[in-house]
Amino acid sequence: MTSARSRWRVGIDDRLARVPRYRAALLRSMSEFGDDFELEGFVAAYDSTDPDTINAVTAVEGDLGHIVNWLRQIGELGYHELVRLGRIEKSDDGPLEGLVEAGLLTAADRSRLTDLVTLRNRLQHDYPGVTPVQIHAAVGLLLETLPRLIERYVAMIERIDA
Repeated sequence: MTSARSRWRVGIDDRLARVPRYRAALLRSMSEFGDDFELEGFVAAYDSTDPDTINAVTAVEGDLGHIVNWLRQIGELGYHELVRLGRIEKSDDGPLEGLVEAGLLTAADRSRLTDLVTLRNRLQHDYPGVTPVQIHAAVGLLLETLPRLIERYVAMIERIDA
């Protein structure tokens, strides 16, 4: 039988392994809109009726959503494992805030991740009002924040394994 720790580790390792692959997929999806992921081209494509263009837009949204969801899950899994091991105190304000309180995540990066999760949820549940400008900005925010988050998550795992 698999122990709770090994199941946790498999889950977090699986999500961490997916992030670079989907980052590469996101970069490829973005390239459909010019070398610099041109805002104007993405905005125009967002309302297209052409199936290939719709698929290109959907690929950007999907890759963004997957990465953001895994980053949230990695943080939450790590938080819960740290609490279970008694290495950090349980936070009344939720897992990501608990990581901030433990010095494992900056408040700024927690805020960025929370904003990205909110947009991802709006896209996932097809809430009206999400604009291509917001999606474009979220992609930029994700790519800017991703290296720091991965670095912080590696430190979180080292603290778990200590």
